[in-house]
Amino acid sequence: MQLPSGQKIVCGLTDATFDTLADVHRWQVFRPLEDTQYLQENAALTAEDAIHLAAMHLTRALSDCHILVTGYGRIGKRLTELFRAAGAAVTVAARRKESRSEAGADSITIEEIAGRLRETDVVFNTVPAHILAEETLCHASPGTLPVELSSAPYGIDRQAAERLGLLYRLQTLFRFMKREGLIHD
Repeated sequence: MQLPSGQKIVCGLTDATFDTLADVHRWQVFRPLEDTQYLQENAALTAEDAIHLAAMHLTRALSDCHILVTGYGRIGKRLTELFRAAGAAVTVAARRKESRSEAGADSITIEEIAGRLRETDVVFNTVPAHILAEETLCHASPGTLPVELSSAPYGIDRQAAERLGLLYRLQTLFRFMKREGLIHD
């Protein structure tokens, strides 16, 4: 199958062959991972949707909840900021010491997650690496909601979460790309 001239294409990383074909066929290539505005808007929208998702599944006010955010990049920072503004107790788990320092006093290493899961209402993963496997997730309370916000290969072991009876959610956002007319419902 050959794509028509002028076709809109959304992609991540490409190689020289693809780039040459795109030029020859005059494809309209959108590379969101190279677009700073997209990345900022996506982080804000993802964090806002995450709060909405949590509010729909929780049985009490956000200000009475304990949230665990894994990763402290664009999305992790925005999530932390919004949940703290709502009065929730937020713990940030990050790999880098600088990120933990920036996140504040209640930040932990990735290796310390298991010790915090029992008291956690919602876990938001923003790390696209396997960090929440069954041996970690088994420490979660039955009502803990694990929410995946990262891209593949994802950080939460979905099958393990479901085996453990946790209400796993994969939350991806494409509103920016819809707004730009790059994808449609």
